Amino acid sequence: MSDSLSVEELSQFRSWLASMPDDDLERILAKEWQDGSFNLSQKDKERLSQLKERIMDQCSPKRRIQGIVATFFKIAALIAIPVLCYTTWHWRSYSKQLADQSIVFSTQKGERSTISLPDGTLVILNELSSLSYSPGIFNSKSRQLDFEGEAFFQVAKDSLRPFTVKSAGLRVTVLGTQFNLMDRVSENAELFLKDGKVMVFSILSSQSAELSKGDRAILSRNDGQLTILRSTNAEQESLAWLDHNIVLKKASFVEVLDRITKHYGVTFEANWEPAEDDTFTGTLPSDDLEGALSILEIVYHIRASISGRTVRISK
Repeated sequence: MSDSLSVEELSQFRSWLASMPDDDLERILAKEWQDGSFNLSQKDKERLSQLKERIMDQCSPKRRIQGIVATFFKIAALIAIPVLCYTTWHWRSYSKQLADQSIVFSTQKGERSTISLPDGTLVILNELSSLSYSPGIFNSKSRQLDFEGEAFFQVAKDSLRPFTVKSAGLRVTVLGTQFNLMDRVSENAELFLKDGKVMVFSILSSQSAELSKGDRAILSRNDGQLTILRSTNAEQESLAWLDHNIVLKKASFVEVLDRITKHYGVTFEANWEPAEDDTFTGTLPSDDLEGALSILEIVYHIRASISGRTVRISK
């Protein structure tokens, strides 16, 4: 048998290949590839063996999977990078908006609130008071907040970040201490220092003073002048509201009624008034109007009746 094909035989071979299904042709070629014997020299056989290994390695399922996985990660990276950039930009913008916004705490008539600030500082807000701060500023190099009303501050110690309270008339700066601040626009501001040291600054007069434990600073609303006082009863008077008390010292009857009116929001109708030298020294409950009036009835020998928001005083 000759190793060459005639033109007619080559034509028949082509027709046979064209008519054969792809699956059958694949099986025949695979069988010849694996089991076929070729009349080759030893050197050619080694080259053919190396070629088979390379081809099988490239066509192996592992290589195909690796190629698919690599392509997948390339596509995923192209998608993830812009998504990550957008997410990062969006989060930074959102964080900046939160930092710029102020957090506000406030109380209404007859309310009080206990607040824990991010640095661990504890604030007890008295009624009709408000406190606000910006998270971005408060958590940076200093701890700053705005305040109006009355509150007791128990400031967490932090030597690297001063704690500053700015009110209508005062700026108070501390590192860690306990103090009571009362600053309402309608009356003089007062600060009592229970513990530690604070620096107070009058916004109106630019006067400043350093307070030690037990000191009380009074700010004149008219000229912004600071007066520093030390009194044995200062703590009782300044912190009485924490125990739901109103402290009065040598107060006239009219002054007593004014304090009750201011605290409870009632009006008085009285057809009797004691002598000017008949003063009152003591405490009244700040959360019990009937209890406060009962004390006045005993002290002044009067009768008090409540009708809505009106209190009638008679002998």
